[in-house]
Amino acid sequence: MTASVYRAMGVARAAAVVLGLLIGGTVASSSSGGGIPTTTAVISTGAPAYVKSFQAPANDVLDVSLQDLALLSGNLLNLTALASLNLVVTANGAIVPQAGSTSSQATLSAPGTVSITATAGTTYEVRVVGVPAAGAATSNSISVGIASHSAGTSIASGTNTFQLPAAPVARPSYTAIRTLQLPAGTSTFTITDAQTPAPLTIFAFLRGPGLDATGTGTGTIQLPVGSTTRALPGGTYTLTLDAISDATALAGLFGLVVAPPSGTDPINETIPVGSWTLVGGAPYAIPSAESLTLTLTDLNAPASLQMAVAVVSSGGSLLGQATSGAPATFMVPAGQVSLWALVAPAAGNAGAYTLSLAPASGSAVYSQTSGVTDPASNLRVYPVNLTSAGNYTLAFSDLLFPQAFSTLTYQIYQAGASVAQGAAAAGIPAVALASGPTVLVATAVPGSGGDGVFSIALTGAGGTTPVFSQIQSVGPDLYAVPLAVPTTSNYDVSLADLGWPAKFSSLGGLLYQAAATQGAGFPVKLFGSATVPSAALAAGNYTVIVNGVPATGQTAGLYSLAFATSAPTVSLAAVPTAVTTGAGSRLSWSSTNATACTGTASGVAPSSSAFNGAQPTTGSVSDGPYSSAGTATYTLTCTGATGTATATATVTVSGNSTSSSGGGGGGGAFDLAGIGALAALGARRVRRRLLR
Repeated sequence: MTASVYRAMGVARAAAVVLGLLIGGTVASSSSGGGIPTTTAVISTGAPAYVKSFQAPANDVLDVSLQDLALLSGNLLNLTALASLNLVVTANGAIVPQAGSTSSQATLSAPGTVSITATAGTTYEVRVVGVPAAGAATSNSISVGIASHSAGTSIASGTNTFQLPAAPVARPSYTAIRTLQLPAGTSTFTITDAQTPAPLTIFAFLRGPGLDATGTGTGTIQLPVGSTTRALPGGTYTLTLDAISDATALAGLFGLVVAPPSGTDPINETIPVGSWTLVGGAPYAIPSAESLTLTLTDLNAPASLQMAVAVVSSGGSLLGQATSGAPATFMVPAGQVSLWALVAPAAGNAGAYTLSLAPASGSAVYSQTSGVTDPASNLRVYPVNLTSAGNYTLAFSDLLFPQAFSTLTYQIYQAGASVAQGAAAAGIPAVALASGPTVLVATAVPGSGGDGVFSIALTGAGGTTPVFSQIQSVGPDLYAVPLAVPTTSNYDVSLADLGWPAKFSSLGGLLYQAAATQGAGFPVKLFGSATVPSAALAAGNYTVIVNGVPATGQTAGLYSLAFATSAPTVSLAAVPTAVTTGAGSRLSWSSTNATACTGTASGVAPSSSAFNGAQPTTGSVSDGPYSSAGTATYTLTCTGATGTATATATVTVSGNSTSSSGGGGGGGAFDLAGIGALAALGARRVRRRLLR
């Protein structure tokens, strides 16, 4: 990377957008040119960072203060001091300088105050990273305040408690306290345990009026699994629920319905415990009551699933369930139904399955092929439902970011059997595939750094659009950041390590588009603080994979990723560049990132030159003939969103040699025959003199 490229990182550009990811915290953003959001980002491997955004109401010097609340006199809240604290103030993707300084940045490495010179209307972000004290039994809390240095008036403030991510719970459970407003009369409480994959241990207690021993005062009763009907006075009740999974199954599903006498259900829902997934993320609409069949099929690719069960519920009523190879048919009422799935691969392996909910005829409510992978495995599974048989081509490549994989191989499964396999390479032979569920399996073992990225796509014979396409990151230090490019253009893509609280031990970025339609030089790769100039990006959605490893001894790092519309470029050439009077030359030009161009001709160019005035951004034109000797100078100026660019070409014009003959003969250039005859005549005269 050249020094000029590094210097370009610090140049403010119109339409710049700084994008990033705050791992485990809140992203703060401000607006930039063209309405594109501007964000800076913290990668935190410990407690999530704290972010406080504010706008300066006027041009002023502001004091930014950081307090560890455990260090305040008296410590009334009985807090524990943090092991370390770091604060930084940023704006527009860069660290703000301290007030009155051009070299010192607005940072703190301990409780204290730092001042900044703020500009009215600018959005600033205060970021704090705190490391809780080892083994602290109480909270680790801080406060941040922003105030006018001269007036002392508060601009913004906030508090935060730094906590490490909670350790996984050995036995998943569900705990909740619900408040109910019940009218006087008989209410029914129904708890239904699906007992899938194993029964839950459920405790439910109802507290409120009319529940004491006399039936007149406030008391508490336990609700068993099943239905309980109780005549109650109207009032406020609390329902406490605690559902604990089996120690082996680690999952369960139960329904809860509370039906008061008015007929309105204040609670009517199915509640998952553990790894149950609500398929599709929302219920499905059933227009009228009908019989539906729920089918779950283990595709045995690359191995059989350890667990595979699906359940359909309506509110808190469980309608039916199916396991692999055992479909279930049942009546479904009109309204909203939810489809639940609990699918797990064998330990250290992966698997794939199809799931459908469909009537005997007509369109299915849901039908999909999906895959699951044990996080401890090196496998990645990609199910594809091929609509037609034929020859298919697999594109499978190691993108070498941030380094190469030590192992990268593939297998293609159909009907539970492997039909093709090999290593990532260019020119993988086409394979004949039948229509129906197909499973692509990648075995991806990262290199010594533990991170890698590969691309995989399957395309039908003669096709250009893949039936499946994926760019996959593997490793703990890779973070996906979504990005929307609003306008097709060339962009200077810059990644910057902002060096807070210290520089990353490694930092990189990989920009790609899911459709993978870009050509040479794409995906865009950046390593360390770097700039890739003039990356051609079509408008659309992209993803940036950021590889960020904080410095040794640090739990966080701060980076920015900037996209700036590239400055225009222009080239201009004349052919030929040297002519004689009476001849002409042809001008050709091209430009990038330009919206308009203007040409000017000076010197011996004809006054009616076709090059003068507005010109297309790419084109050519002939100029001449030139009537006199001298230099013709051509200048093309092209304008774009971020400035102008100029190119110049010259044509040297020389005069023709002329002669005259007595009697007024026309002058002209000597011909070669005449020159030869004169030379021969002179030679004969010289020989005659010598012979004398």
